[in-house]
Amino acid sequence: MTDVFLPVRAALGEVIEAVMTNSEINNFGESFMVHPDGPNKLERAKNLIDQLDDANLQPLVKRLVAKLRNAIENDPSKNELLQTLKNSFETNLHVKISDDGSMSPINPSGMDFLNLLSTGPNRKHMVKNTPPISMSSFYHVRISRKGEPWDVCKLDLSEEELRTRVLVPYENETPFTLAGTTISFDKFEQIKITRTSEDSSKLLHQVREEAGKSGIATMIPEEYDIIDRGIDVTDDFIKGPPGYKKAKIPTSSSVISRTPIQTITSLCDHFHVVVKQLQHRHENRKTLSITDEYDVQDLMHALLRLSFEDVRPEEVTPSYAGTSSRMDFLLKAEATVIEVKYNLRNKELRDQLAVDIETYRIHPDCKTLACFVYDPNSKIENPIGLERDFAGRPNGVMKVIVLVRPLP
Repeated sequence: MTDVFLPVRAALGEVIEAVMTNSEINNFGESFMVHPDGPNKLERAKNLIDQLDDANLQPLVKRLVAKLRNAIENDPSKNELLQTLKNSFETNLHVKISDDGSMSPINPSGMDFLNLLSTGPNRKHMVKNTPPISMSSFYHVRISRKGEPWDVCKLDLSEEELRTRVLVPYENETPFTLAGTTISFDKFEQIKITRTSEDSSKLLHQVREEAGKSGIATMIPEEYDIIDRGIDVTDDFIKGPPGYKKAKIPTSSSVISRTPIQTITSLCDHFHVVVKQLQHRHENRKTLSITDEYDVQDLMHALLRLSFEDVRPEEVTPSYAGTSSRMDFLLKAEATVIEVKYNLRNKELRDQLAVDIETYRIHPDCKTLACFVYDPNSKIENPIGLERDFAGRPNGVMKVIVLVRPLP
């Protein structure tokens, strides 16, 4: 024999707590000559339900549905509460709640319930020979919050409901609503999850029976005792602190899943697109215009910082033919030197590249030489052929890559 009204009572209490203020609960109670006292709003809400006559259930449901539908306009998350209320009535009492809050039977059992309301027997003594919910396990959740005297409790969740309503938000540290309360992680303190083979209605009977035998009055909510009667499965579901599965912002080291040369090539491929985009600033504000090789170097330096931790500009090179110079960029960890060229014609470019190759071939930190040739005016004839020429030259242990961009 199962008290089928307990889950409905819980759903009604959750809705009342979410959409009614304490004064509204008191005023509603006074209109039916009851006094909904309690240590917190949830207890006052359940106290109100317990004290109402059965004939007053319909006005209460209509009032709550109207308030929920108004609240949904500003807070769509309240729709979940409305659906929970409707599902509770349909599953446990076989009664459908319409959009205006009126109730209609789904089957003969629902008709019996509505007839009982009109003839007066107390709904809290209604019983059915079969349990209203067909589940092998019932999960119960208790969440404590910093600075709050009462914990948030939710009973009789299926495993799927537990995962979607509690675990997924917890794992991603996103606020969620439980028992009419928004759980935000700035105040989150502890979570407890237990499992029982019986629903909370049977457990509540045991709790009340034992409390009656002890003769000791207590202000501890009954939900606490129900949850504590289950097997603690918190560690089976909670594998880390709030947000432990939240997508992390990738660091530069995790972004570089490609080789350094692939990353440099991608930056060069998109360099001209970035240059053009910089010319379109909000309200025509000042921007970086590419007028010489130093401008190209400045922009390339910024782009390299997106993907590499250690970018060293203007490192001194070893002496070649009696003189030394400064390389544009050294990626020391990647043993790569990047040289930038701008607005050159074929012969001038080939001459400079030949000197660069001889210079860096003996540099201890250079295993790869990448030459970026920014050629927006297409001065380089046959850039693909030029790239292949230098890529195919034997340069000892040093690899040479020439990238002319944009390609015509």
